[in-house]
Amino acid sequence: MEATLSDLMSDLPSRDDVSRVVVTREAVLGQGAPSCTRSILQAFRAPRGVMSDTSLPQELIEARKTIDNIDAALIHILAERFRCTQKVGLIKAVHELPPADPARESVQIARLRSLATESGLDPDFAEKFLNFMVREVIRHHEDIKAAYDQAEGVPESH
Repeated sequence: MEATLSDLMSDLPSRDDVSRVVVTREAVLGQGAPSCTRSILQAFRAPRGVMSDTSLPQELIEARKTIDNIDAALIHILAERFRCTQKVGLIKAVHELPPADPARESVQIARLRSLATESGLDPDFAEKFLNFMVREVIRHHEDIKAAYDQAEGVPESH
């Protein structure tokens, strides 16, 4: 059985854990993922300026460190996702496609709800999170389209 991200992060990450996360991320992202290895490794650095409180139970301190590592990895993965969506926005602008794609969004919502259910995550939460990201992506695509049109000398439509 394949290890899940939570399995890998149940303790503070070791070098082996980090390499397994990178392999998992490569499997998810496909081509180009090795260039992201540095970001994943940076995600596992201990947070700067965080001092442990020796009056807290060690298991709480360890659990919080794991959460901090997961949060850092999420930020790096989201940054990578938004770099990809910026490219999609430019492609849409060049080919005069609309910023929103409701048919794809519906497919993605169904797919991520299913993944959430399989992973033990509330599918309603997953859908809300995806909808939030999609709204941001559409806003970025609209900005990219406006900048592209301006650079091409296309008059603004009102």
